[in-house]
Amino acid sequence: MIVERLHDMTLAIEVSTDDPSRYEWSVRRHGRIVRRAPWSAPDQSLALKQGRVALQEADALWQDSHQRRTDRVPDTTPEHQHGPTQAAGTEALVLPKPRGSGRPRSKR
Repeated sequence: MIVERLHDMTLAIEVSTDDPSRYEWSVRRHGRIVRRAPWSAPDQSLALKQGRVALQEADALWQDSHQRRTDRVPDTTPEHQHGPTQAAGTEALVLPKPRGSGRPRSKR
């Protein structure tokens, strides 16, 4: 078994459980499978090559989804800064409080 690490992800190349002459790869993050080979490879070097590509892709996706977004422009509309605005001369609608089911609660 070959094991490689990239940040907190691990690539493992193992012998296939279905056919001992073939190899499979899996990418794990903290022990959980993130990606795995959809089919087995005929030799270990091909499985390693495919697994490395999958490891790079999985790591890039994780880094991209968990990176701080510094390129976003903040919304500067008055509604966003101060909450919803009301038109002049209108009043807010006040709804009555919902009533209970009408049955008293039992004491336990």
